[in-house]
This record gives sequence, C-alpha cells and structure tokens, in this order.
Amino acid sequence: MAHIAESHANHPGPRLYITIALILGALTGIEVAAFFLEMSSWIVVWILLLLSLTKFLMVVFFFMHLRMDDNRFALLFFAPMIVMVSIAVALLALFQNITR
Repeated sequence: MAHIAESHANHPGPRLYITIALILGALTGIEVAAFFLEMSSWIVVWILLLLSLTKFLMVVFFFMHLRMDDNRFALLFFAPMIVMVSIAVALLALFQNITR
C-alpha cells in the first residue's frame, strides 16, 4: 500500500482539476464565439486550431497525468498531433485552392 501512496504523492488536488475544467469550458466558449464572428475563414480556422491544440495539451497533461509521467509517453501524444495538424492544414490549403 505504501507504494501506491508514493506514486500518487505528486498528483495535484481537486482544486487544480476544477480550475482546468473551468478553463476548458471558457476555451470552448471562445471557440463557439469565434465560429460566429465575421472574419476571414482562414483566421477562424487558425483560431480554432490553436484553441483545440491548447485544449488537447491541457487534457493530456492534466487529466491523463502525462505531466507526472515519463517524457517518452508524451511522444505517443505529440507525434500524432503534429501529423494530424499538418494533414488538416494541407487539406485546408488544397481545398481552398480548388474552390476558387
């Protein structure tokens, strides 16, 4: 039992998780608001991508406890994220040129 208590000693308390949840809710509200703004579609897309990346990192680091684990585990999340964002940007650029 002592080993289990030691492994959870550096985990944050409930207050941090509630704070992170409120921040994630606020970022979601900003995403919804950005969708309805009268701006260029490219600006809205980049705003949404940045906010989504921020939310992804917060969930991975705090709720999946990646911040407290070995750094190699971070590679399992960041490598696919970089590939996904690259593919999304490439597809957006491809279809932007086709529709013109």
